[in-house]
Amino acid sequence: MAALLLHGRPVSFLRACRQGVDSAWGIILQSPFYAGIFGVMQHTALGKWIESLFAEFATQRSYPAMVYVYSAVMNLFVPSAGSKWLIEAPCLLPAGEQLGVSTVTVLLAYAYGDSTTNLIQPFFAIPILAVTKLRFGDIVGYTFIVALSCFAVTLVAMRLIPPQL
Repeated sequence: MAALLLHGRPVSFLRACRQGVDSAWGIILQSPFYAGIFGVMQHTALGKWIESLFAEFATQRSYPAMVYVYSAVMNLFVPSAGSKWLIEAPCLLPAGEQLGVSTVTVLLAYAYGDSTTNLIQPFFAIPILAVTKLRFGDIVGYTFIVALSCFAVTLVAMRLIPPQL
């Protein structure tokens, strides 16, 4: 409401909104897809199937590393940590419970996986790219190298993390 009042006229306000959305339209477009993925995971057998895969193939010791890798890969498709957590938590937490892995350990593995691939799909860089007039392709080579090194180091850490924190 304050923005509308400060613009003075509705047309001016709408023009400013359109210009502002122009640089963020890709992010705005993705949100309904996240809701759809969440619906598929929750209202079909897919979510339970993924949960059973984790519980079947993981051990208490390997589960944090599996969650880390899974979260990193999923982040490439659903790059919003909050949306991704809503999609993944109903699968990851029950499987962790079955294996005797604490919620804190599962959450840490999830967060580290998400953070690592944020370097490949850097939403954090959107404001910087807009200000510097650079394209994503101009920086992704550099961020990819950093992501690979972080992935290797953190994967080792996930194998060492105690299952009960």
